[in-house]
Amino acid sequence: MKICIVTAGLLPIPDVRGGAIERLMTLIADVNEIDKRMEMTILTQFNKNAVELQKKYRYTHFVNIKNWGGLYYKLAWKIRGALKRMLKKDFYDLHIYEHRVKKFLLEHGHEYDLIVNEGLQYDVLEKVAKKYGRNKLCAHLHCNQLASNHFEKIYGSVITVSDFIRKQYAKSSNLSERRMLTVFNGIDLEKLQIEMTLEEKKNLRKELGLEEDDFILIFCGRLVAQKGIKETISALSEMEEEKIKLLILGSSNFGLGDQGEFPRIVKKMIDENRSKIRFTGFVPNDQIYKYLSVSDVGLVPSVYNDPCPLSMIEMIVSGLPTIATRAGGMTEIGNEKTTRYISIDSFQKDFVETVRTLYRDDNLLENMKKSAQSRRDFFSKERFYFDFVEATSSLKEDRNVKN
Repeated sequence: MKICIVTAGLLPIPDVRGGAIERLMTLIADVNEIDKRMEMTILTQFNKNAVELQKKYRYTHFVNIKNWGGLYYKLAWKIRGALKRMLKKDFYDLHIYEHRVKKFLLEHGHEYDLIVNEGLQYDVLEKVAKKYGRNKLCAHLHCNQLASNHFEKIYGSVITVSDFIRKQYAKSSNLSERRMLTVFNGIDLEKLQIEMTLEEKKNLRKELGLEEDDFILIFCGRLVAQKGIKETISALSEMEEEKIKLLILGSSNFGLGDQGEFPRIVKKMIDENRSKIRFTGFVPNDQIYKYLSVSDVGLVPSVYNDPCPLSMIEMIVSGLPTIATRAGGMTEIGNEKTTRYISIDSFQKDFVETVRTLYRDDNLLENMKKSAQSRRDFFSKERFYFDFVEATSSLKEDRNVKN
């Protein structure tokens, strides 16, 4: 089967600069080198380090597109916005990445059994759908997306990362159930199961300014409002227990430096709670296991319907008990044995009570660790790959069905 993967062009593949979708697509390409179920083409942002890594792939072809930046990029956004306001129409061709993606697919789209959109603004492929028919295009939904007649004129099928997103989409969709499929995300288990010695753990805690008997809560993610980091710090600041500490891994812009007002607000809160918080900034994906290894509880405090956070999967695979808000797809990743769920509406009260319960109950903590470890295989990259292959294959076979 020939598949074309279209990314948003914000980050390269392989995922040398991070990115959740980029990580997932890298995993699919990696497993495909072994199982060879697909012949893939990936349209991605040009990056010289990524291009070097692409050389090892035999069954994935990469189309590297230079996404112009600097003054041109800023000017294009301004002109595009002004034209959209005046003419009520979006001009994607003003951005070189979108223009070249559309041009490539209009010329080569006939070569593929299925074209899968992985985060690109969906309207960009409108002319591609008109040329080849909507059933050749599939949208892989990594966030909440409402169906519309316009959207479904472009995409004849969707793959979602959780049942929550699929059910939300289905409420306003005209697609048949067989063209709305769920494929849960996966991760590279081996990278999170590297064993650290007791001495290594002790040294890392020391480097972070943490004591051996500190009870460490870990947050891994971007410093953006919807991830709940502000609410987490606020709740922690109200707790009197000196041994409960928060370790924050992440940045607001995938390792490229923090941008915007919100990260500055968060960093100010961190500075005001220096005795309780350690902040590392961006940590490369292949180094995260070290910080998870020295932590006691993983936090996924999203204050919106987070579809399928990879950070929660990584924590559970690492054997960490987790605390998460009862929202979005998070209840599908963990369960009552691995995770203590809290309400967004009573976040601070629930958070404080739950952290204290886990801090004081060693038996409960140990049972949650064992339950988390028992779910590891479900999140393997191999399971993710085979589910993705099965989903795209069924959509290919079903392409000529009207709905």
